[in-house]
Amino acid sequence: MFALKLLNGASARDKLDILNYLQTLKDSRQNHVIKVTEFISPDSLSSLEDHIIVMPWQLLLEIFLKRHPNTAGLLWTQFLEGIWFLHKHFVAHLDLKPGNVLVGHEDTPLGAQLSIIDFGMSIHVKSEESMVKGYRGTLTWTAPEVGTPHGPIKTYNTIQADRWSCGKMLHYFTKFCPTGSTSFDEARDQLLHSVASRRPPLSEILEMVQAGSSARGGARCRKSDSPDTGYAKQACITGGLCVRFFSFMCPASGLYTGQENKSYMTR
Repeated sequence: MFALKLLNGASARDKLDILNYLQTLKDSRQNHVIKVTEFISPDSLSSLEDHIIVMPWQLLLEIFLKRHPNTAGLLWTQFLEGIWFLHKHFVAHLDLKPGNVLVGHEDTPLGAQLSIIDFGMSIHVKSEESMVKGYRGTLTWTAPEVGTPHGPIKTYNTIQADRWSCGKMLHYFTKFCPTGSTSFDEARDQLLHSVASRRPPLSEILEMVQAGSSARGGARCRKSDSPDTGYAKQACITGGLCVRFFSFMCPASGLYTGQENKSYMTR
């Protein structure tokens, strides 16, 4: 099963460039960027600015965690590895949130593979000190220094902004799998530091998180919530066009989320 995403507008070319670049780096196990099956060029589409990318169908992170909370430790490690990998290769994502993380597995939940998606806000950077001007991201998931969509225009460090969002994501993971680990909590809090320059590199955070998990013999998770049902009745083709396959409405971004996301709907 596959998912299709429509990229359109003047920025589509930039998004494709970043995705194409990241596909060439898939030899590393730390590369958790969604694997693109096919790029459909403008030749067969109605607009020279329209592109379609074809990806394997995967579950939204929240749905997967509700069904398999015991995989949270595996998945938050993969998430941190994935963002560390992006930064290592000079890409800042700038829109990290649960809705931009998918999970697939072939055999068992413990074989789960996390995928990072939606590089519409992402940029190539020259170094960890690279700055960007203007709001990027989704409210409540962006670092304090990023500001707001309608507030004063701010300039901020791209990599440090991603690190803050990683801290917010670690907090999100513990909703499904509380760790009770002091080192995990310390790692999360350091990423969420209000002073951007005090947020440590993700390589250090990975060491702290893994050390905490090893010390406790793995993360302790609460009993799984009741699984969501009916997610396989409508399939989504992005840009707001839906075909029968999954039961929820397809947001304008085109990927099934199971919930409305205003940041998607306004793009």
